Amino acid sequence: MAEIDRQMDAIIDKIKSEYADDKLFLKKLDEAQSAWEAYREAFLLSIYPEDDARAMYGSDFDACWCFQYTAKTKERIKELQMWLDKVEEGDVCSGSVRFN
Repeated sequence: MAEIDRQMDAIIDKIKSEYADDKLFLKKLDEAQSAWEAYREAFLLSIYPEDDARAMYGSDFDACWCFQYTAKTKERIKELQMWLDKVEEGDVCSGSVRFN
C-alpha cells in the first residue's frame, strides 16, 4: 500500500508544482484530498465492517484489504491526473483544470 500511496503523492506534488500560483485551488485540493482519504477508509470499512476483521474474514483479510485499498487509490490517481493532462481550450466545464 505504501507504493500506491507514493504514486498518488507524486501526482499531487506535480499538481502542486504546476499550480503553485493558484493558492485557492491548492487549498481546495488539500481539503478534497483529506476528504477523499477519509472516504477511502470509510469505504473499506463498509466492505469489512467487523471489529475483528481477521477472525471474521479469514487469513486472506490483509491481502483483500490491500487489494481494495490499491484499487480505490488507483481510481483517485486517475481523477487527479486530469490536472496534469489538462483539457482542450474552449472546454467550458474545465473549472480549475488548465488548458493545453
